[in-house]
Amino acid sequence: MRHVSPIEMASMLGEIFVSRVIFQKPAWGSGMIVVMLAKSGEEVMISVQGTPDPVIFSDSDVMAFFEKLGFFSGSFDEVVLDVSDYRPAGFGFLRGRPEVTFAEIRRYGVAVDAPDVADDAPRELERSQFTTTMYTLSDDAFAQEEGAADDAAQEHPEPLESETPESMVGERFLTTLNLVRLTSVAVVLQLLVLLMMPPAVASMKAILYICAGSMVVVGLSFVLFERRNPDHASLRARRYLWLCLIVFGVTMSLSYVAGARLFG
Repeated sequence: MRHVSPIEMASMLGEIFVSRVIFQKPAWGSGMIVVMLAKSGEEVMISVQGTPDPVIFSDSDVMAFFEKLGFFSGSFDEVVLDVSDYRPAGFGFLRGRPEVTFAEIRRYGVAVDAPDVADDAPRELERSQFTTTMYTLSDDAFAQEEGAADDAAQEHPEPLESETPESMVGERFLTTLNLVRLTSVAVVLQLLVLLMMPPAVASMKAILYICAGSMVVVGLSFVLFERRNPDHASLRARRYLWLCLIVFGVTMSLSYVAGARLFG
């Protein structure tokens, strides 16, 4: 599965020919995860920039995201929206159907008002939800929509995206690729130290060898686990444990060098 940020997705639509959009319920909290299925069969998850952690969309945010991608312009009418895993509020017009095309969503957005039996609510409310998000392009309208979202958040407080663990300071750079690079540098550094300097204490040499091997094993196990379980909730904690092991290895290398200079 490929992980692409919302900003990157806007520029990659020309090379990722989307055939299906799938809504998924996150393992914790509210909101939804968006997965796009390309015509080639590749799965693309909308994730936080530089990480495999999915972006958690609210109902209004996800429709605004589709609007910015141009999904309501008519060019993506054949793309299917799959709500079999999770159907957010406001999709009662599907009347139990597990999927709908974006062409049908556009038609529902401009349909004549009619009672919605599935949601047992007037179509006027549903029409209001979708047409505002889909077809209003002015800055003032977006400002009104954001203001309405803020009011709703005050009445029903939810964790803001900036406060969620996905966007904590530092995690933008704590990616799998960066940790692989750090591990490679740390292992090479330890091997150079072991080859070029005699140990002040014999046991330190064995500790460094064990530490270097542990970093390689932890790195490989994390990469394999991430590929099999890209949405697992423990990935963040595992990533920090991996970083701690790298820091420990570098610290031991410095201690080895200091000891060799003092007692060598």
